[in-house]
Amino acid sequence: MNSKRPKRTLLMCLFSLSLNVAPISVAKSQELPSAPACAFIQKTQTLITGLSKNGILKTRSGINVKLSNIQLAGEVPKKALEERLFNKEVVVYEGKAAIDRHKRHRAQLAIKTQGANIWLQAELVAKGWAMVSGTPMTRGCLQPLRPYEKAARAAKRGAWAPGGEFKVFQAADLTKLNHITQGTFIIVQGKVKRVFQSNQTTFINFADNWRDDFTLLVKTSLLKRKNMRWPNMDQLPGKKIEVRGWKDHWNGPMIRLDIPEQLEIVEE
Repeated sequence: MNSKRPKRTLLMCLFSLSLNVAPISVAKSQELPSAPACAFIQKTQTLITGLSKNGILKTRSGINVKLSNIQLAGEVPKKALEERLFNKEVVVYEGKAAIDRHKRHRAQLAIKTQGANIWLQAELVAKGWAMVSGTPMTRGCLQPLRPYEKAARAAKRGAWAPGGEFKVFQAADLTKLNHITQGTFIIVQGKVKRVFQSNQTTFINFADNWRDDFTLLVKTSLLKRKNMRWPNMDQLPGKKIEVRGWKDHWNGPMIRLDIPEQLEIVEE
């Protein structure tokens, strides 16, 4: 538990004001950790010297940092993020295979303060300016960030506010899902109608007509991996679930599942 709450609250309020919204207080149970609550390893300390249009952070040490496990809202003003991060000392945490094909370091960041540090990803998610995402290489940080997103959604903070950019789509609303640009990160809820498994592929369908309904696709081999705890696919029909991932299209809108953390049972 952070004992330097006044300093942290001041920083958060300044960031909120720079976004032209009312200051957001984080509940005591939602206090922000000083370091990533996942398996990332501290690599270096550096200074943020710039922010590119696509959200890539430039540092004094020469590395470019892409923030892992979050999808930033497009309406977050670049100027506001620059004011929050420019010329700030940060601690960079990286996991395995941290450097992508563009030579960017996929990392978690903690902003150094006079009191305790602040985990940047948790702050952005708690404010409602980022959604939680994950890949096989970063799956360990998805679950620790999820409570901050749930709280932001419930409080309608940031981009979760009515009319904001972030939405939870319904699997039955094919009109909206079909109009979403392919490759867009989305969250979808719906009741599973049926599950079909073959040796290579497992399909989770949300309507009788599998030729145009919303579908989840997962490689059957992934379901057998010991380091992945998937729900029992045979027990999914009739349950309401929430999934997140990048929109694809194959016989209707689709999301490919690479890790079990993308799927959450909402109602039995």
